[in-house]
Amino acid sequence: RQQRMRVYYRHLLSGTSSDGLNPPDDKPTEHAFILRARQVVESNIENPEFSVEELAAQLHISRYQLHRKLVQLVGLSTTQFIRMIRIHRAEQLLVDPSLNVADVAYDCGFRDPDYFSRVFKKSKGVSPTEFRRRIRGK
Repeated sequence: RQQRMRVYYRHLLSGTSSDGLNPPDDKPTEHAFILRARQVVESNIENPEFSVEELAAQLHISRYQLHRKLVQLVGLSTTQFIRMIRIHRAEQLLVDPSLNVADVAYDCGFRDPDYFSRVFKKSKGVSPTEFRRRIRGK
């Protein structure tokens, strides 16, 4: 049950289709919490100063409660949760050929394009440049 719930919520977070995935038998408040947390991160995505503390404050819960809830629901720490949303946004931006990788990094709240590239590669298994190349089919 726990694993199914985490898979469902990760799909929900990434915006990928959750067709074929049944919503977990949980309270609607958990579903709303995940959507609200994602919305808060997305509305602050360009801000490299956006922190775990700010996310917790905007959700009106303590850092500890936020961490515990995210680990339980999606299997990620709060920092990993924020980073996952930033990386997902980067994937969307990399489709635009007018943006270079550094622009994408800054638009997703990363201060250092090199760090962004390392995090992206660790998360997706390919560099942002290679990801873009594969999307274009070249």
